Amino acid sequence: MHDCYSTAVRTRRVVGLAGVAVLWNELFRHGATDPAALVPNLTATSAWPLALALQRCPRCRRGDLFAGIIAMHRTCPVCRLDLEPEVGYYTGAMVVSYVLSIPLLTLVAVVVGLITRWDLGPVIVSASFLYLALVVPLFRYARSIWLYLDWWLNPGSFRTS
Repeated sequence: MHDCYSTAVRTRRVVGLAGVAVLWNELFRHGATDPAALVPNLTATSAWPLALALQRCPRCRRGDLFAGIIAMHRTCPVCRLDLEPEVGYYTGAMVVSYVLSIPLLTLVAVVVGLITRWDLGPVIVSASFLYLALVVPLFRYARSIWLYLDWWLNPGSFRTS
């Protein structure tokens, strides 16, 4: 299982989100059933999209960011990176959430409209209810993306406990 990961990284096929798909397909083709089995191998510089998708620490890429459904660890359980550098740190994640939510809600509304052929009012109401199922995953990914973006732009601003 780990051989296909190192082969993908060595051959530079893990580049961006397309690389995550390639790596994911290789792992499951070789019998991996648990994405957490990748965690020890996420330290390669080209593996950050998979670490982000699995919501791991941006520094060590092994520690979970979330302790529960919406509760975050205050520090990375593995490398002790402070995941809440200041009060109100994740306010910027609301912008990320908005950027993710509007196209997703539009897509859900278009799909509902095409399938049902209802008028606009019922389509918007039903799409809004269907969208509620995506709120928690969007919340988690908005925070993860915000943390990775800040880590990429300013890694020196993070403390270790």
